[in-house]
Amino acid sequence: MTTITSRPRSISQILHSRKGGLSDLIAGASARIELTQLVTKYLPMAMHSHCWVTTINDSELTIVTDSPAWASKLRYLSRDLINKLKQEPSLPTISFIKVKVSPNIVEAS
Repeated sequence: MTTITSRPRSISQILHSRKGGLSDLIAGASARIELTQLVTKYLPMAMHSHCWVTTINDSELTIVTDSPAWASKLRYLSRDLINKLKQEPSLPTISFIKVKVSPNIVEAS
């Protein structure tokens, strides 16, 4: 029989615990939301609710859109977007934007 030696923890304590993968997932999701907000401020207002940053690796930024039409528009704007993002001191140098389409994506915020 197993005995529990520690006191029960609240859900908040578990979610914000430094141990385990859940806090890492929350931190990653928060970082993606912040990055999406940063990127979308350089896009036309109509695109804000259709584009989400998924990853940033080395000099490549991946953005997902919810339709091929928005993806095409984003590809068209990508060179200007890269130039604007290069002015952001909090970002690594972005030299390429990969655009993907996921019609079933749900907005995180």
